[in-house]
Amino acid sequence: MPFTLKTVHWITGMAVAVWVTMGGVPVAEATSSKKPPDAAPKESQTAANSGKIWGKSCETDESTKKETCFVSQEQKMDDKLVLRIAVGRLGADKKVILLATLPLGIFIPAGVAVQLDPEKDDLFRLVLQYCTPGGCLAAGQLDDKELARLRKATVINVLARQTDNTKNIAFPVKMEGFDSEFKAIH
Repeated sequence: MPFTLKTVHWITGMAVAVWVTMGGVPVAEATSSKKPPDAAPKESQTAANSGKIWGKSCETDESTKKETCFVSQEQKMDDKLVLRIAVGRLGADKKVILLATLPLGIFIPAGVAVQLDPEKDDLFRLVLQYCTPGGCLAAGQLDDKELARLRKATVINVLARQTDNTKNIAFPVKMEGFDSEFKAIH
């Protein structure tokens, strides 16, 4: 992937402080059913220090003087971060990257997926990069078709398996305001 570890750390910060045990549905059920998978308990979804769901963050590389911007959303439960999702363009070719920081306690071999439309059997796979005490980072590159679908979505689901590999946990992500924030960084 064409992003630096510094940028990844900047985007994800020291995300998830604790694993929150939540029920879910197995991946097969979540992706074959026409209804959305069982959602995680209600969480606050806010951009830092604003009333918006999606926020913008930028960093300037001191050596190249080039600015890299991402739009991101955080979900918290009891004031603890349980999910951070960020989308931006990286590298000279400006490929669109989706990053998700999930809590510890996910089943690593199963990986992470993003369901772009909860009503359809479509999954966009993310590759787990690494886990730290703050959480597990997964990343994937979006093509133009996937980006267009993401920009039109109203809700997406970030899916992971619990450590015991018996249940899928779905983190619903509201997309309200994503498109306008994404346009603003490009």
